[in-house]
Amino acid sequence: MNRYSILQKDKFLILRRLLLISFSIGFVFILFNSCVQSNSSKSENEIADSVWKPKYAKGFRIEYFSDYKKIFINDPWDEGKILAKYILKASENDFHFSSDFTVINVPCTSMACLFAPDVAFANQLNLIPLIKACSSIDYFHNSKLHNQVLEGKTMDVGPSENFNIEKLMASNSSVCFVSPFRENRYQKIEEAGIPIVINACHMEEDPLARAEWLVFYSAFFNQEAKAKNIFKNIEEQYLKTKSLVVDVPNRPTIFSGKLFQDVWYVSGGKSYISRLFGDAGAKYIWHDLPFGGSEPYDLEIIMSKALSADFWLIQEYIDAGYDYPRLASENIKYSYFDAFRNKNIILSNSKLTPYYEDGVLEPHLILKDLIYIFHPNLLPHHKAKYIKPLKK
Repeated sequence: MNRYSILQKDKFLILRRLLLISFSIGFVFILFNSCVQSNSSKSENEIADSVWKPKYAKGFRIEYFSDYKKIFINDPWDEGKILAKYILKASENDFHFSSDFTVINVPCTSMACLFAPDVAFANQLNLIPLIKACSSIDYFHNSKLHNQVLEGKTMDVGPSENFNIEKLMASNSSVCFVSPFRENRYQKIEEAGIPIVINACHMEEDPLARAEWLVFYSAFFNQEAKAKNIFKNIEEQYLKTKSLVVDVPNRPTIFSGKLFQDVWYVSGGKSYISRLFGDAGAKYIWHDLPFGGSEPYDLEIIMSKALSADFWLIQEYIDAGYDYPRLASENIKYSYFDAFRNKNIILSNSKLTPYYEDGVLEPHLILKDLIYIFHPNLLPHHKAKYIKPLKK
């Protein structure tokens, strides 16, 4: 073999080695990069290890993965659409999702609560100390929260519809629990970088469904097991109470509400209040209306349907002196109803009782209040908590 051939062979071998080295380096880089990507991002199509669907609530579901959770909130105004999506992960997991999920580190160590049910949920899970901001403390009944505001541990940020964003930011809350509205009332909070968590429990039509949102709330604190046990007890008590009226022969008729700015808002036959009346052994006069929300009606229409109803429920935020003469002074036509003349008006006063707060998690007690009024012989020793006869 001549010298030229040997040189050519050496060049070929050197080139071959360089190619092998380049390939090896490239493979290692790709492998390393893929490992980094798997730690820093997650696939949107990853299959959940398990999915928890509520038994009664229709508004949310929780998907569990090995190192995070997904929570989906259904749009209460547009069936089939999602209102909000959350990723709940431990702080040491630094992966991210390239989507419209709100990513929150759990367990949350502080929070702002702008609405009553969130305070009730926090109380049930012994989380009141984590509340660093609330709206209009005078509207809440929780004594622990009142003390925290007095001690400066919790900031009162003002009315929920006109909160003070500077105070909310100063509270250093890691999340802010809110109720949903069709329009976005929380843009300032979003711009401040505080994650918003939507609690839509009050949009549910079933009393037990509202209470079941405790499990949703608990997921942000890794307390699902505790919340499920609490809810199971609520469910058992509610169903046991409901069974008392299964065979009642007579079901009194009832309506609710009163005029507000010249219109009377009527809850439909699929509403929360309609379900409560039915479970308590009464007949809601508007039970045949095929909707779950409320619609405005003129007083004349109300009178044509409700004038002879046996009972009338009024829900108010008012002082302790509210009575029949005061009600009649608001509109003389109120005195025309049989429920007024027969002194069968019942009152839920949220100024004096935590109806919209603790009542969400005590539907069995609200049910007992109603059964005691409609069928007193079934619960002769019951002491009403949330709903009582209007003062004469």
